[in-house]
Order: sequence, then structure tokens, then C-alpha cells
Amino acid sequence: MADKKDKSIDYIGIATLIVAIISGVVVPSMIAYYGNKINKSIQEKAIKAQMINIAIGILKEDPEKMKKTPGLREWALDLLDNCSPIPLPKELREALKKHRFPFVKVGEFINSTDIICL
Repeated sequence: MADKKDKSIDYIGIATLIVAIISGVVVPSMIAYYGNKINKSIQEKAIKAQMINIAIGILKEDPEKMKKTPGLREWALDLLDNCSPIPLPKELREALKKHRFPFVKVGEFINSTDIICL
């Protein structure tokens, strides 16, 4: 009878050891892995936001003043399409090749006619 009790204690000890190993190694490893994935995703979104700001800065310039760098506006439009979750419509893309990006400063309002009459 004493032998059976000792064996059950050994199984409990082994199970406790396995749980300790899992909680000490596997759980921190998973936290590090998923934490890294989340951090990488946040960094990629921040880079895309910066690239969109660069593209908008280029498109705000008067196209007539940018004749020395004709491919720059096209690059900025491609950048917007690649970094934005919603691509530009073809009509807007063509309009932005020839006209400045309509932008509004904080506190200003834009008329719908301003957008239509790029």
C-alpha cells in the first residue's frame, strides 16, 4: 500500500515539474514572439504614415514648379497607392498629376466646389 502512495507522489512531482518548465520557458517565449509581431506591425504603420505625409507634401507643390523632376509626382502618387489602405480613383490620380493637392489648414473649411474644380 505504501508503494502505491509513493508512485502517485512521483506522478504529481513529475506533473508539477512539467508545468513549471512550460510556464517558465514556453509562456515567456510566446509573449516575446507575439510582442515582437505587434511591435513590428506598429512600426510598419508608422512608416506608412510618414511616407503618406511625404507624398502629400510633394503633391501640395505646384506642378508647374516641378517640371525639372517630372517623375516625382508620379512617384508620390504610387506611394499613396501603396501605403494607403484605399487606392486613389483614376480620375483623382490624373487630376493630381496636373494640379496641386487640395489641402486645408486646421480650422479652415473647404467648399465642395474647391474639390471639384481642382
